[in-house]
Amino acid sequence: MAFINDRLEQLLNEEEGSALDFKRDQYPFEGADNNTKSELLKDILAFANTLRPVTAFILIGVEEVREGHNRVVGVNCHLDDAELQQFVNSKTQKPVIFSYRCYGVNCRYIGVIEIHAQEGPIYLTKGFGKLEAEKVYVRRGSSTDIASPEEIVQMGTMRQSRVGAGQVISTAQQRLEHWHKSGEDRFRHILTDSNGVNWPVSIMDHHYQFSYLISTENDEVVNTDTLKRVLQEVVSRIHHPSFVWRMFDPLNQYPDNVAKFVPENTDGSGKDVIEVNLTADPSFDTSLPDFWRVTPDGRASLIRAYREDRQYNAVSTGRSAGTWLSPKLLILEVAELVAHARLFAHHFNSATSILFLCTWTGLAGRMLDDFRPDYHLTRYNYQSRSNLRITQNRCTLSESTTDWKTIVIGLGRPVLRLFDFPDCDQAFVEECCHGLSIQGE
Repeated sequence: MAFINDRLEQLLNEEEGSALDFKRDQYPFEGADNNTKSELLKDILAFANTLRPVTAFILIGVEEVREGHNRVVGVNCHLDDAELQQFVNSKTQKPVIFSYRCYGVNCRYIGVIEIHAQEGPIYLTKGFGKLEAEKVYVRRGSSTDIASPEEIVQMGTMRQSRVGAGQVISTAQQRLEHWHKSGEDRFRHILTDSNGVNWPVSIMDHHYQFSYLISTENDEVVNTDTLKRVLQEVVSRIHHPSFVWRMFDPLNQYPDNVAKFVPENTDGSGKDVIEVNLTADPSFDTSLPDFWRVTPDGRASLIRAYREDRQYNAVSTGRSAGTWLSPKLLILEVAELVAHARLFAHHFNSATSILFLCTWTGLAGRMLDDFRPDYHLTRYNYQSRSNLRITQNRCTLSESTTDWKTIVIGLGRPVLRLFDFPDCDQAFVEECCHGLSIQGE
């Protein structure tokens, strides 16, 4: 239940987009005419058809407030999930995977429609109300539209991949969500089994996770025997003066914690995965409690404790562990993630796009500050409004090179908004990433 509360709190601080919509009033349903009920149907179909790496939500009883914390007004009546399932899935050519639940927030009750990422296109077999038969509705930004032929083709050609014990993950978005969650589960299991970690705060409650997935046309894989060499080549091309401990570096580890191949799934099934676990390392004066996994088919996930919580940094800045966050480090590390994904993608001949999914846990009670004593962020002396923040983005391979700053902003700015930090623009990204270079580009 704590995760649900954190997730709702995080959503209330987001803006409407391809995975989120706010409705101040409940959808009319019982006794409503077909034209009115078709608005609800269209919204659910549009989210179901939209290509995205995360679950979509419609929050009912929430009033959108631009550039601020959206206001919970609540609703007095709720839709019946079973009746809603029957209403939607009796009209489509294939089932829509969604649910309706009621949750209490700030002493008010809101309705939450949760629409999972799924394989499209999904359309009506017959016209209903204002909706036409066989038209494919999609979400574009904060509005709903009819899909173009190119978008429908893309839906139809999304690859299928079987993972673990017969489970089918049918789209790139679902595969990334599954990969991200399985990495988190594995990380928590390892932490639970370790006999305590010498870190100033609980890593279980204070960490962030960066994941990406490279989409290819032909289900390509990198040769498993050369995967470590490929990763080392990628890491060696990314340079910044502050990069001592780099992401996904198979050689920048202690001898007892070298990158090892393990099964992807805990039951022993799945692909071979390179895994590094440094959470039990007792000497974090020269290392970080990193945990990461990379697969030959282009999936990567890194979980790391906040460097701000390191004892040495707490002493040098005068701030206690778990109380602050550096916006400059956050943006620089997101930029490193995007650069790593771009360079790794070049090792796949048919790579078409990259999907990113990032999670920050343990933000409550933190304020913005910086490692440099002369760069205290006194103008933004606000604590985070949420404990959890999840961001996602998707780009083509060419955009990851030509428009990487926009991708970084899309992943990092929603976190900084929690602290009322308004300056995360291209100029701020350039400032944070000064000195970052990619060899060969």
